[in-house]
Amino acid sequence: MQKLLTIGLFSKITNISIKSLRYYERIGIFSPAYIDEKTGYRYYSFSQIYIIDAIRFCLELDIPLKTFKSFLSNDKTHIYYNKLLEYGSAVAQQKLKKLKEQTEMLNFVQKEIVRSENCLQQTKPEKHFLEKKHCLIFPYEGQRDTTAYNKCLTNILIQISENGWKSGYEIGLLSVLNKEGKKQYIYAEFLPQGKKISTKTDNILVFPAGEYLCQTTPRSFICQAEEVFAKEIRRHDTVYFFETELFTGDFNFSTPYYELRCLAL
Repeated sequence: MQKLLTIGLFSKITNISIKSLRYYERIGIFSPAYIDEKTGYRYYSFSQIYIIDAIRFCLELDIPLKTFKSFLSNDKTHIYYNKLLEYGSAVAQQKLKKLKEQTEMLNFVQKEIVRSENCLQQTKPEKHFLEKKHCLIFPYEGQRDTTAYNKCLTNILIQISENGWKSGYEIGLLSVLNKEGKKQYIYAEFLPQGKKISTKTDNILVFPAGEYLCQTTPRSFICQAEEVFAKEIRRHDTVYFFETELFTGDFNFSTPYYELRCLAL
């Protein structure tokens, strides 16, 4: 007993709260070296500090504590550090990948905000380079901000989620003009995140990166897109018109500006 530490003293030495020590015991990853049957007092050995260090390592890397048992021998006298480090390295690499994706997204959004603010200064259609995007579409012939529009958009976003994709930040109306006539849709951008998708389905369109002719407008204007981009229509068989909110650094979501885009193929 003289070689053992009370729970209070062990807590101070390891800088782990008593509450956390009791929690680790409850989930079965760390037990006292000795429990007094009469008093219920818990005692720990100095060697158990190494187990706490390994648990702290897991916490710092966001390794689920429920997996910690797999890094201990059955008698809890050995820590399998090679296995723990290998697992921790994989977790760290995944976190780095996630941070890289988040940084790229932030850079993209910041770049798009700058472009959008420049668009507000335009008085006539101008060409802008836009990145490739995957869109899920659904036929819709009505107006914006209606019950039908919101219901249709909700269904699209649910379908994106159910497919395991990540929603992009662009949604709006899409009008397709070709020899067969004109059709209108609601569209929402999604990010495949490395997952294979079939573009052969009717409700998925992939638009290439390239030059789009763009025009800002203070109101929904897609019904007059053919007039705005009349010159482009004459020279191409298929023309896509997009209408989406224009995201600026000071975004008024209640009465946003819109951007009308034209992609002629």
